[in-house]
Amino acid sequence: MKKIIILLVLLVFLFGCPDNPKPEEKVIFKEISGAEIPEFCIEFKEDVCGLYACMTEQCWCKQGPNQIVLEGFTALEREGEIKEYFEEKRDEITGTSQLEVTKVVKSNSVFWTVFVSTENGEQVFTIAADGTIIDVICGV
Repeated sequence: MKKIIILLVLLVFLFGCPDNPKPEEKVIFKEISGAEIPEFCIEFKEDVCGLYACMTEQCWCKQGPNQIVLEGFTALEREGEIKEYFEEKRDEITGTSQLEVTKVVKSNSVFWTVFVSTENGEQVFTIAADGTIIDVICGV
């Protein structure tokens, strides 16, 4: 038994202890808490449209480079907060004072989908965690 212990000590001395694997560093979208980007989408971390296309199936942006960014949106983390935000800023967002948020869905770690009913009918907004509203299309 002593020989085994001596052999193990000798092996540890010669080769050292195995390194503990480092945990993978998470890439966070624009340093916004909870907005993790999957490893396979890291190349799009600065391109909100490319990131959306990468993180969803069969969806992409159809909007040009001039996107609307909602001020103060980055701090919102829950559906109720987003609903209140939209109702407070309805004139800025939709151009109408008649707005009812019918549904808020967290699409993934970076994007929200907000369904609203206005005097002009129903509208759907896709919003990145940084407040960028993007115009998306999904399908085959």
